[in-house]
Amino acid sequence: MESSSISVGMVGRSVLLEGYVASYGDREKATAIAALIAGPENVHDRMQDRDSTTDS
Repeated sequence: MESSSISVGMVGRSVLLEGYVASYGDREKATAIAALIAGPENVHDRMQDRDSTTDS
């Protein structure tokens, strides 16, 4: 089973999300929670899809 690994950091008033997500739903949930903390305009999504890191 694929899992997400997300790092959350604060830079001033901004929330920085980095790491890997297993699904679009995980990305949406992380950004929604971060937006509750800092406001949607202060969320910086640098997460990558877990699928895009595997070689074919």
